[in-house]
Amino acid sequence: MPIPVTPIIPRCGDHVFHRPSGETWLVAWAEGNDIAPAGWPNSIANLSDCDVTKRCTDVEHAKAVAQWRGLKSPHDSRRALVLRLYGGK
Repeated sequence: MPIPVTPIIPRCGDHVFHRPSGETWLVAWAEGNDIAPAGWPNSIANLSDCDVTKRCTDVEHAKAVAQWRGLKSPHDSRRALVLRLYGGK
């Protein structure tokens, strides 16, 4: 009987390969089966379409979260999700 493998859930600052587009993305946030890349345009994709290619260090993660916390654009919904997932105001 195969041993179940727990998928790696990427966190803010990790890199993933998005198979449908063939692109490597910097992760803004991931939750459930949703993932948002940090680039433009603001979008959400299926996490199941992505493979983690590089895990960030704790320092890189903290820096990425701090960048989202400092974002001033009211039109970018990713900031709110990063704050909810990782804390902050």
